[in-house]
Formats: sequence, C-alpha cells, structure tokens
Amino acid sequence: MRHTRRRKGGTVLGWWQPWMQMWKIAVAAPQVVAHRTARMAKSGPTRSTADRKELTRMTQEKFEAFGESGSAMAAEIVRANLALWSSVLRAGRTLLSGMWMPTARAGSARSASRSALAAAAVPRIVSSAASRVLAKGLAPVHRCSTANAKRLRRTPR
Repeated sequence: MRHTRRRKGGTVLGWWQPWMQMWKIAVAAPQVVAHRTARMAKSGPTRSTADRKELTRMTQEKFEAFGESGSAMAAEIVRANLALWSSVLRAGRTLLSGMWMPTARAGSARSASRSALAAAAVPRIVSSAASRVLAKGLAPVHRCSTANAKRLRRTPR
C-alpha cells in the first residue's frame, strides 16, 4: 500500500495558523493601544524624549510591518500561481495525451481519470495557497504586535 503525504494546507490544519495569528493580534493590539494612549494622556502637551521616541516608533513600525506583509503575500501569490499552473498544465497534458494516443479504450479511460484527478486537485491547491498567503501576510503584523505587547508590559505607563 502506498502512503502519500498530505500537505496541511487546504485543510482545517492549514487554516489553523492564520486563525491563531489573528487571535493573538486581536489580544495584543488593544493592550498596546491602551498602554500608548495612557502614556500620551499622562504626558500631556509636553512629551519627554522617551514618549516622542515611542510615538515615532509607533508610526514607523506600522509602515515596516505592512510593507513586509505585502511583499510576503505577493511572493506567496507568485508561488501559488506557479503551483496552480503546473497542476492545470499537467491535467491538460494528461487529457490531450489520452485523446491523441492511439491506445485502447481502457488506456484512454485511465488517462481521462488521471486528468480528472489532476483537475480535482485545483480547489485543494487554491485553498492551500489562500491559507499560506494569509499566514505570510499576517506574520509580520503578528510579530510586531505581540513583541510590542510584551515590551510595553514591562515598561511603566
């Protein structure tokens, strides 16, 4: 019996990582906002050097995280498109070889069934790719927000 490894993308496990990242962001972001808002309210109109650095950092890290997120998603979309096209071309090649080859009817049916199996893999590939694109896009935002929450928990308001 032949065992095949099933990739975790496209299944519940493939979507688990982005959901956990979103949950952690949803927990960390309000903590960071609360800390920074309290810090701004406490400092009033005159801000210390540390407060100015924190406010500058707040803006800069958003641009960096979302820029990194966009480029990671774009790279993953390119990889997903290559995987999808190779699957589509494989299905088409299998179907065409079955139509043009002078084989017996059983061989042609086998070729058509292989083509159908290759075509049936497309939704799984798309679902897997979507979960990977989302996970890659959330990773920089997740990393930044959880690191800020951890760092700001240690500093007094």
